[in-house]
Amino acid sequence: MFDDGVLFAIATFTVVTLGAEYLTGLSGSTTLSFNGQTLTLGWSEPKQNLVITQASEGGGGGDTSLSSLIGRWEFLYTIVSTFADHYSLPSPIIQNGVPFILGTDLDFGGPVAAARLQDLVPGSAVPFTFGLLDPDITVCDFFIFNKTGTNTVSGQYYLVLKDALGNCASFFTGDAHPMTGLRFSTIPALASQMPADSTALDSQKTTEAVNAPILQGQTVEPAVLSEEAAEEALSPLNAALAAQR
Repeated sequence: MFDDGVLFAIATFTVVTLGAEYLTGLSGSTTLSFNGQTLTLGWSEPKQNLVITQASEGGGGGDTSLSSLIGRWEFLYTIVSTFADHYSLPSPIIQNGVPFILGTDLDFGGPVAAARLQDLVPGSAVPFTFGLLDPDITVCDFFIFNKTGTNTVSGQYYLVLKDALGNCASFFTGDAHPMTGLRFSTIPALASQMPADSTALDSQKTTEAVNAPILQGQTVEPAVLSEEAAEEALSPLNAALAAQR
């Protein structure tokens, strides 16, 4: 720095560039989670930097890409008892323009479907990123959740009834139960077991779901999913599962 032509200070700067002094004709964007929101960053040529172009609720502090769920998971949730469900989730596929993961219930051998809620219901106000639907013999397990770390998730569990066609259709009680998940392997199971009968466990869940608010109120939390919002998300998940039968 100079004052009236006299040098009085020197400072050294380290500059990081993208290979040129000024980039032109480029475009691109990316998403990330920050402070509970999903941020979209887009390239700005005048600023020569990424700028926030969109912010939406539901980022959850973790990865929001569907492929971040690949692997084998244990989901824990409490109605009155604490249940542990185990899933193998392979790479996503595209059905009717929507990305899905079509995986396996490792406990009973049946199919499960997972997707991003915004892909199922664009503009959804539900403050969770992912949904996973697990149809059992008489009822269905429905989870909505966020990634909270590389190998962890947290969200809500809902018990869902089947209709006459065997689709997961409507809430049993509408109560939300807290759930967490831990990925214990990043490699999906190579082969699924033969389907097993879950009727006894289904019956236990329905009995506990009726009694949970009476016996242990702490296992029921405010539901963020309305019946209408649930039906909107369940419909494409049911269709994805039906297409694999």
